Amino acid sequence: MAVDQVDFMAVGAHPDDIELGCGGTLLRLAAFGKRGVIVDMTDASMGTRGTPEIRAKEAKAAAKVLGAERVNLGLPDGRLADGWEAQKLLIDQIRIFRPKVVITHHWREEHPDHETTSRIVKQAVYKSGLAKLDCPGKPHRPGRLFYFLGVELHEPSFCVDITPFWDAKNKAVLCYKSQFHHPGAKAFKGKSTDALIASCIFIACRRAAVPRTFKEINALTQVTKKDIGRTFKALEKFFAHEAAVKARAGGASHGKFASEFKKETDRAAVILGAAQLDLALFQLLDAHFLPVTSGKDELLDGDSPLATFSARINICYRIGLIDAEVARALHLARRIRNSFAHEVSSASLDSGSNRDRIRELISPFAQNWALQTLIEKYFDGHETPGAQFRACIALLSLRIDGAVEIAKRVDSSRAMGILPPDKVSEVEADPSMSAPEAAT
Repeated sequence: MAVDQVDFMAVGAHPDDIELGCGGTLLRLAAFGKRGVIVDMTDASMGTRGTPEIRAKEAKAAAKVLGAERVNLGLPDGRLADGWEAQKLLIDQIRIFRPKVVITHHWREEHPDHETTSRIVKQAVYKSGLAKLDCPGKPHRPGRLFYFLGVELHEPSFCVDITPFWDAKNKAVLCYKSQFHHPGAKAFKGKSTDALIASCIFIACRRAAVPRTFKEINALTQVTKKDIGRTFKALEKFFAHEAAVKARAGGASHGKFASEFKKETDRAAVILGAAQLDLALFQLLDAHFLPVTSGKDELLDGDSPLATFSARINICYRIGLIDAEVARALHLARRIRNSFAHEVSSASLDSGSNRDRIRELISPFAQNWALQTLIEKYFDGHETPGAQFRACIALLSLRIDGAVEIAKRVDSSRAMGILPPDKVSEVEADPSMSAPEAAT
């Protein structure tokens, strides 16, 4: 049954997606007197924290803050599929509310449910306008379809200034108490939500290689430079701790890696293990270097200078991303790989030269409890060269993954320019001076 036409419909995969993705835009539209509805696709049953019932109550409270109606289609969380069933449910809502515009997730997102929702929405928006479609209600096709940005970075075609609605958006987000809690939250006691958000913006800009100063973030958020600095330090410490815990403990990741390699022949385990370490080093370097603006990375791709395993080990060591022991262990893994790659007959990790290299490889890990745990749990306690090699590769890979987690891109704001710093200051002080004049 149709209701009075709404101005907009915002469709999210889960309760809280709309608040996070475009809550400020919805508040601005409401301030203009526009009426809207939020549609949640799934029941949120797969969330680590909370239950569907708790999430429903939180969603209702958040919708009240945003000044919008809300509908949940009850589709299974984590198993959302772009099919007729999901499209029909959304078409029904489009024909009931008859929105002028629809807003949803970008079609390229990290979360599979977000991408699937985007595809479902595109199908439903078009099909809802088909007169012969076997669905109840009068045909209606919204005039425009907009996508909001999520975790993945995409260049927007336009931006909406939500500065006056920042506090209200945060209030809507914080209605989801079950989702925004972490055991390490005590580290942020006494720090305001605005300061946390400002510090996250500061960190995000640095990691995206577009660093901003505390002064610039202050101008954007009105959070004092002192508060940004204090909260930023707390966040940096928190992120580093999380990555360290993952790299130090990482039981599930260690186990998955080791159990997969246990099934492989020695040759396959060596070749795949070296490839995994090579890829991890690529990701570590890529996380520190400035982003590539062209299609090909002239340093890391294909036949580029840093495209080989050996070159990546050496550059990571020379610029201080790994220490001498890690570099030595990686070179040993590389040599073992080379011996297998060049061996025509059936090679083995138990052979003399490889056995000696593995003995040398594991020597720095002698007191590492994780190595012993892996061998005991996944290789029945048999400290054979094959088991030791596989366990070492798993540990090295996870350690590098941990380093990637906390990597910081180089600060391009400190890059050397054509003009000396004192001359740049003169140009800034006197805009009438041209660069060539300042350089003379």
